[in-house]
Amino acid sequence: MITMITDLKKVWRLVDSPLVSILWLLALGCAGLELSLAQVIQSVMQHAAFTVSMITLAAATALAIGLGRFVMAKLQTRGQYQLIQRIQTQLMAALMNGPIATDNQASGRRVNGFTTDAQTAAPLLMRSMTALVVGGFSFLAAGTFGLFSSWQLTLLIIGLCATALLIPKMMSGRLQTAQNQRQIENSQMQESLLQILNGRELLKSYQKEQFGMQLFSGAYQRFSQAQYQTGMQQVKTVVMGFSLGLVFDIAILGIELLFVGFKVITIGQFAAFSMLTPSFTWLFYSMPSQYAELTRNLVSAKRLLPLIQSLHKEELASGQPRQKPAKFVLRNVTYTYPDATRPTLNQLQLKLDVTAHAKMLITGPSGGGLY
Repeated sequence: MITMITDLKKVWRLVDSPLVSILWLLALGCAGLELSLAQVIQSVMQHAAFTVSMITLAAATALAIGLGRFVMAKLQTRGQYQLIQRIQTQLMAALMNGPIATDNQASGRRVNGFTTDAQTAAPLLMRSMTALVVGGFSFLAAGTFGLFSSWQLTLLIIGLCATALLIPKMMSGRLQTAQNQRQIENSQMQESLLQILNGRELLKSYQKEQFGMQLFSGAYQRFSQAQYQTGMQQVKTVVMGFSLGLVFDIAILGIELLFVGFKVITIGQFAAFSMLTPSFTWLFYSMPSQYAELTRNLVSAKRLLPLIQSLHKEELASGQPRQKPAKFVLRNVTYTYPDATRPTLNQLQLKLDVTAHAKMLITGPSGGGLY
């Protein structure tokens, strides 16, 4: 866990977005509403207060929670694609301005970073970490309600659910190793493809096209095997969490019924605890898969970081940091040729980013300036 936190600090700026803070605030708000809903349900059931106002309040709170989750999903989808574009832009800048790849292996790593790692790393904070934050806030809300309602039952439930934290501890190393191997094999597959494309004329000359196909086929099979191993580790993590969750879910229900039978908690408290049970058992049902996805994202982000940082290293080595672009702006520019009846440029609006001493050419189609 400490290693993962250290790795997250390293790649935080790479995958950060202003939307992440908004998402986490929304998650906190939804958790607060869940706490309020549990209190409303407890009050309704305990005092048999089935009034229109109480039912309306419960329905409105549930609707607000659903709306909050919908807004979060929408922001995540938009933010993730924006982040992928930003990472790919940074990576392209590093590829264009950084050291030239001198062999196919280096080229394969860079192509793989641009095509695969960027898309895998982008959801690190936007989706995977946010999913853990959402579940964590809901768990805290359920625990807070439980401690004020029946601290004995709550401590017992939390104690049972805490065993789920052993799942990431057991699977973390395997997940990282499998994902890293998958990305390595993917890079080598890209390398093989580049070798075949670069030497395709030579292969044709010696009628060795089949050799090229075998070379690529072997690399692809190794990649497929690594991909299969990664998938299996994820499946094992999810199945382990689901199996334990099912057992403890039944155990928690049985304990709650015992507490009702011995009059340790009321029917209202039982109803509220039942509503909050998914927030407790999130540690089993959802957290392992979210942790597995977070591990995949983190491995790709760590692979991308050196590629993007190569741009800054190149600037430091040359002693000439990249100049910030200046703005070149044209507003409402109109121009008409002396013998023309219509303007060639009509209310032109143009804004460009240019650096000092840069040469810039603006072209159009042949004959584009004549009417």
